[in-house]
Amino acid sequence: MDTDEGPFTAPLETLQQQLLSELALPNLRTVSVEDYRDGFSVLWNSAAPSSVVIDDETVFVCFEWDPGCILLQIGPTSPIAAVALRDPRPTFGRREPLADDPPFDEEELTNPLYDLIFTPWDAQFDPRDRQWGGFTAASATDTEVVRRAFESLASLPAPEVTDESLSARVQHIAGWAGVGIRIPPLLLPPQ
Repeated sequence: MDTDEGPFTAPLETLQQQLLSELALPNLRTVSVEDYRDGFSVLWNSAAPSSVVIDDETVFVCFEWDPGCILLQIGPTSPIAAVALRDPRPTFGRREPLADDPPFDEEELTNPLYDLIFTPWDAQFDPRDRQWGGFTAASATDTEVVRRAFESLASLPAPEVTDESLSARVQHIAGWAGVGIRIPPLLLPPQ
């Protein structure tokens, strides 16, 4: 029986596990306090769809953000780190495709970033999505791990939130992320 008491969790599917273990985690870069303050802190002030992946005491927050996904590692015993993954759709976010962007047929290929971010995002709000994805209410342990991870950010400087500062932080992330890391074809299986 489904309840409306979230958050809701489910195990990662094999493709998302591969995306994280083979591409995202090996490419994480430590984020300095200055980069966090002048850039990544804007993610919390946005309405960007996001999901959370828990690995022991470390939390990975996956934001839909240009160039596709910003994955931010946080936790009380982990340094803040991040990686930018390029969405395989060449025109994601109405961007201009790069000359070396491969074609992406949404009717034929699976986009693992979509499933990593939007499947859990949708499950937070829709009982049908929870049932379809096998989501259940988060355990007290998972909830506590996430709480401690977010608490670890409390000591970091928080810039004043103004239109100008938000815009500057968005630009800072764009400069840091560049074009993002491309998802290899092996991680883009047919549907």
